[in-house]
Amino acid sequence: MNIDDYNNSYLEKVKDYLENNNRFITKDLVDRTMMEGLDEEDAVCALLSSIMNLDIVETEYYLKYGLKELDKEVYTNNPYYQNIVINDKTHNNIHLTYEEYKPYELFVCDDFIKVDGRVIPQLGYFTSEFKYPCIKESDNIWMLITPNEVNTMKSAIDNSYGRVITFGLGLGYYAYMVSNKENVKSITIIENNKDIIDLFKNVILPQFPNKEKINIINADAYEFSKNMDGYDYCFIDIYHDVSDGIDDYIYFKLRENKNIKYDYWIEKTIKCYF
Repeated sequence: MNIDDYNNSYLEKVKDYLENNNRFITKDLVDRTMMEGLDEEDAVCALLSSIMNLDIVETEYYLKYGLKELDKEVYTNNPYYQNIVINDKTHNNIHLTYEEYKPYELFVCDDFIKVDGRVIPQLGYFTSEFKYPCIKESDNIWMLITPNEVNTMKSAIDNSYGRVITFGLGLGYYAYMVSNKENVKSITIIENNKDIIDLFKNVILPQFPNKEKINIINADAYEFSKNMDGYDYCFIDIYHDVSDGIDDYIYFKLRENKNIKYDYWIEKTIKCYF
């Protein structure tokens, strides 16, 4: 196979595993595999390679390159996780709650990377249960704050300054982190879902130490973006993943205001598809 075939094959196998077999690996299974003389990381890798039916190239140059055990404390010590309490709350068909990653459950944990033409998703797991806040709509997880969101928003948070505008509210992770920066004067949030706004204002926003910086506008992102004067920095985060993000990314990239610095959620991942 050529490099494009390998990229497509591996990404399809990862997608299938994440959607259909993601809780197959358990601590007991890892322990039994380690009895064959493997350390824990190699045992997890061997199990994944077998279950996903990877060949030697996909195992050695894709899976092993992008797979890692994550340190829970890095995320549980995050200011949002430390200071924002998520109580079970339902508003219309929107449910604010917690979900969890089971031990050894695999998930995308950062932007895809590209190495010598290989498109490699960065995959992570914890060795013990990890809970994360999320919003469900009709029992389907819609918005969440997982290690992937924490890692992929880091550069945008670091880059934010002055009068900030962001498209997409979610659970307010980006807004919370940015509002705590001294060099950020204000954060305007554009969100088209009134129920999300109401839930956020009632449950999460009151816990922000700098909530006076926050202004939420219920509007369509495309329409509001037609007049972007008065802002210094813009962060776009209105898509769920690459599958629905490429069109939004292209739309905003073609219409950037030259006086504003822009960042886009999972931009590195999106660029892997161009």
